[in-house]
Amino acid sequence: MFSDSVDGAISTATVFSIINTASANSLDPYKYLEHLFQQMPNIHCIKNVAVLDEYLPWSEKMQMKFRIASTEYNEDEKGELQIETA
Repeated sequence: MFSDSVDGAISTATVFSIINTASANSLDPYKYLEHLFQQMPNIHCIKNVAVLDEYLPWSEKMQMKFRIASTEYNEDEKGELQIETA
């Protein structure tokens, strides 16, 4: 990815960092970013920075809303395929 300016490069790195952090926390990056873009302009965090904690990808609120259900495949004792979802 190429940027024409230092500010553009910093902005791109910030967005990629948010996407990778969401993915690392098993969130759907698209839905998480969409939520941030819709909600962040409407919150008042200047007086209470702790409000931002609710929007971090590892917060319980974000995990409940945007966590990608993982599916595990295991064989039971008879060799039949069993599907487990988290």
